[in-house]
Amino acid sequence: LGLSSFGCAGFYLGFQLLNCTRRARQVRLDIESLLVPVVFGTPVYLWLAFSLGSLTSVVVASVLFAGGLLSGCYYYLMNRTKVIGITGTISSGKSLVGTILAEEGMHVIDTDHVVHDLLKSDPQVHGALRQRFGDEIFLPEGGGIDRKKLRFVFQDAKAKADLEAILHPRVKHECRRRIAELKGQRWAAVLVPLLFEAGLESEYDEIWTVIASEQVVRERLKRRDKLSDAEVELRLAAQFPQEEKARRSDRVLDNSGTVDDTRAAVKAVLAKLN
Repeated sequence: LGLSSFGCAGFYLGFQLLNCTRRARQVRLDIESLLVPVVFGTPVYLWLAFSLGSLTSVVVASVLFAGGLLSGCYYYLMNRTKVIGITGTISSGKSLVGTILAEEGMHVIDTDHVVHDLLKSDPQVHGALRQRFGDEIFLPEGGGIDRKKLRFVFQDAKAKADLEAILHPRVKHECRRRIAELKGQRWAAVLVPLLFEAGLESEYDEIWTVIASEQVVRERLKRRDKLSDAEVELRLAAQFPQEEKARRSDRVLDNSGTVDDTRAAVKAVLAKLN
């Protein structure tokens, strides 16, 4: 029991060493199974080793602790879900890539949907937004935030920064929570338009950037959101250039062509991952 306590303690510390470096606690450890030998065995063993003055006891305990430490690290790495952050300029095609990944069986989280849920029903977000922007941005009869009334932030840098300071921590927390609930999934993906702008690089094991030609991006944005040329420029100016995002990424997917072209590119990347 005393010797096993050192192996258990090493395993737990190795597991937590890597787990604490990850933002999402993706793997849970049954701590009760380790408490008995650690709590009861370690003091007894240390007393015996000290009383007997046994060098062998110290060496064996050290070896078991080191072995447990490495085993804990390995266990964590083999059982956690690795996360892909997918970003790109607005209207570049992130949602299409997310749809293809979902079709291939990967769990996909769209932060746009997370924001929509928070604006609709999160009391903490509502309170912070009401304090900052007033009641004018709320829908009648408790219907949440009127997102159209928040569009003015694209023309007000201070208001945009304040809005992001309220939303980004909550979105990050919600994504971590959803990832932590995944069971048995080797990979998951999160669609994050402002991944680099928000400094979220360390949240992900890989970062993919979806790009498209400037003309295609502008045409898609005007058609989808019914924006004027001036409004399109404001939206694009609020994000990093495509070239900068591509430079910082692990993989780049070009979505300038057809849907089939993009699907083939995504499947090729998945084949490498698998």
